[in-house]
Amino acid sequence: MAEEVKFGLSLELPSPGKIRTAMAELDARARADDTFDPVRFTDEDNFDTTVMTGSRILEEAGARFVMSGFGNPRWPLELSYDGSMIIEDLPDFMAGLVDLDGGTATLHMDGQGVETDLVFQTAGEDLRITCNPRNSWLNPDLVHHVPEIAVLEMFDRLARNFALSLEMMDAEVAARPPFPRWRTFIWPDESG
Repeated sequence: MAEEVKFGLSLELPSPGKIRTAMAELDARARADDTFDPVRFTDEDNFDTTVMTGSRILEEAGARFVMSGFGNPRWPLELSYDGSMIIEDLPDFMAGLVDLDGGTATLHMDGQGVETDLVFQTAGEDLRITCNPRNSWLNPDLVHHVPEIAVLEMFDRLARNFALSLEMMDAEVAARPPFPRWRTFIWPDESG
């Protein structure tokens, strides 16, 4: 009998030193090759752009976005693409998750190859998580029941780890909303 694959989500981070080394290597490559398009934060970057840029830098440093469940112990995800899209959607998704009150919250994962929606619905003290894949590598017949607090902690940790990593990369960018709040994350407090 195959072991059950539990639902999970995390951001596996490299050491702060590896993140700083990746930043230094990007700087060196940019100075050595004027055609190299370095990953840089700018004053004009909005939230989505900052998340995309931060995700690319973290991936360069060796960070990994890890998700499991629905029959697959490790989804084929890229932090710079799939993880970035999820992090960009975190504010709206978490607000919906906190205010479920019998309803549902949906995490849309539209990246090519992943193409699925995860639907979270209250089921007592648990959340019932179903999968509506548009692919063949996830099993839509499986349903996960996870304590609601564990799901909230999972996404809280994802946001916190991303914000703390962003602070290591560029403290000025990490000071932009909502990242300071994410470093001391407590949902659903929207005050800075």
